[in-house]
Amino acid sequence: MTQEKMRKRLLTRRIRVNPIKWTLKADEIGLALIPFEHRTRAKELFSEAEKKRDGYVTIVLSLADRTGTDAQNRAFHSLLGEFWKSGLSSYESYDDMKDSFKLRVAGADSYMFIDNGKVRNVRSLDEVRGRYAEVPKTRS
Repeated sequence: MTQEKMRKRLLTRRIRVNPIKWTLKADEIGLALIPFEHRTRAKELFSEAEKKRDGYVTIVLSLADRTGTDAQNRAFHSLLGEFWKSGLSSYESYDDMKDSFKLRVAGADSYMFIDNGKVRNVRSLDEVRGRYAEVPKTRS
């Protein structure tokens, strides 16, 4: 098993193991917190809790399920690899191409630039001050 696969597996296990759980009376929970499509079932659970558990319910809070799958990730990288092998790409390297596609599809978490000798991080490209923001180089 590669080191990257081991890291992902450990990260995935850590997410599953550490949810936050607490128990409280059902009447302490406002229905405003429950999505509309789940309210009927929530009311049924509250009613059942009143009969069987003296009105107590347990809330579980955890990270959202991952978006995308390993199969989608493999398909994305396979398609990029085939495009790179075709020689039709104008990028200087496979990594430039991959980074450019990921940036265009998913967007950036933040943008980094230097202002008056200090490194700055901003959330959007519009906030970057200066002449331009660097993008992966391509052949002309």
